[in-house]
Amino acid sequence: MTLLRGHFAMTLIADIANIAALKSRLSHLDDEPLSVLVVPVPEAERTALGPPQIFTLHGSDRPGIVQQATALLAEFGGNITDISTRLRGSLYVLGAEVEFPADTDTSLVAQRVDQLADELDVVASLRPAEEDVL
Repeated sequence: MTLLRGHFAMTLIADIANIAALKSRLSHLDDEPLSVLVVPVPEAERTALGPPQIFTLHGSDRPGIVQQATALLAEFGGNITDISTRLRGSLYVLGAEVEFPADTDTSLVAQRVDQLADELDVVASLRPAEEDVL
């Protein structure tokens, strides 16, 4: 869940036996000021994942900034497992936890993140996530 340009946004992935029935049961929401999209998610091929990485970006807000950042992560097979965004005035802040396939050279990803930061005139970085320790 997050706020995108002042609107609450949420993605829910669930194992549903009958997608058509779910769409039908939610169709009454079309009359509300609410957008609901139900789509099947294709089975993904399981790959070994490397340690989680933290991607951060902050700079001036503009349309497409999330798309450009996430497209770069996807180029390397990155799977975003957590994301948070916020807008403070014209400052846009994005933080995401990303898992890449185990054989990904994350130093190359970090180089591309630096290039993207230059292109967008923002500050962005990729670094290993700290280990969760109880």
